Amino acid sequence: MKLLVTADLHYNLKQYDWVLNQAHSYDAIIMAGDLLDLGSNLGHDVQSIVVERYLSKMKAGRRILVSSGNHDVETVRSDAGVGVEPAAPWIQHLRYDGLDVDGMCVGLDARIKISICPWWESERQRLEIHEKLLQDQKSSGDFWIWIHHAPPDHTPLSWTGKDFKGEAMLNTWINEFQPDLVFCGHIHNAPFKQGGSWNMKQGKTWVFNAGREMGSVPSHLVVDLEAGTVEWHSSAGPELCDLKA
Repeated sequence: MKLLVTADLHYNLKQYDWVLNQAHSYDAIIMAGDLLDLGSNLGHDVQSIVVERYLSKMKAGRRILVSSGNHDVETVRSDAGVGVEPAAPWIQHLRYDGLDVDGMCVGLDARIKISICPWWESERQRLEIHEKLLQDQKSSGDFWIWIHHAPPDHTPLSWTGKDFKGEAMLNTWINEFQPDLVFCGHIHNAPFKQGGSWNMKQGKTWVFNAGREMGSVPSHLVVDLEAGTVEWHSSAGPELCDLKA
């Protein structure tokens, strides 16, 4: 099974065109947050409609898995009745198009399961994600993949070149649950800075952040689960990670 993994496309339509043209070569496409761009002159409503059309075209014959990032959320009234929280209702609506989105745990086959974590900021949201991971741990599938936009803190994947900007709770969750793979984004330049990286291992867990580039081809990961390899593709040239190493 082959996966194409990207993050941080930030409404770069040339990069969406590239992903769409490559989709036929993969069994699933993973987008680990920040599909939209808060800095755009276009509002969330317009951007989300355009991106939704791209995703609908990509999904013919394959799974599309989408997690929210900080650019994808708006401040909305919580369904839990606790005031307002960041959320991405437009991503939840993608369920009706047959896409796999925030809060879901999906099986790619009998062996592989993927937990999709939403962007979160509040204590209630943190507790909700932890409870969901506890449930997902018990579901069928012995190879566990997570999608979580922010990378673990104080690691090469969260290094900006000046300081660390990751999520410390992800470090804690990885230590607790030890998933097999985690796909992140958020820190665009981590793979390109001295002291940063596009991959790391925490315990038995491999964690990846492909980074972000501005051209028509996004930096991305090609994951071959049968071969046990992850290839990173960027302007720096391809690099290979052997998951069995």
